[in-house]
Amino acid sequence: DGETVWAANCFYIWLPRRTAFVLLTSTGTRHGTMMAARPAVSGCVAGQPENIAEIKGVQFAAQARRLSGDDAEAMRSRYEERFPIARLMPAETWLLQAEFLKYTDNSLGFGFKMSWAATSG
Repeated sequence: DGETVWAANCFYIWLPRRTAFVLLTSTGTRHGTMMAARPAVSGCVAGQPENIAEIKGVQFAAQARRLSGDDAEAMRSRYEERFPIARLMPAETWLLQAEFLKYTDNSLGFGFKMSWAATSG
């Protein structure tokens, strides 16, 4: 929010063609309030393997935007297909549009990394 940072664990769906994550959260949550005020966000998607050679994950920087109208309904429907319990959640639908992704996969060689950045225009 410009003064503090806050991490949030979120269930998400990945939209490869849009290079974006979709998640649900209320603007009443701490992270929802912060994303609404300052949409630049970052995160990490990774498992917790016991063997260091199996570490895989993605770090990202994105712009968060609360969806509305038809786009919100369509994305919410896709989210609820993946997570049916979400039908019970009174929360807003958010799109995190990736600007930068860094993929790490130790199964391809210790410390293997691959990066992607959005292009302007």
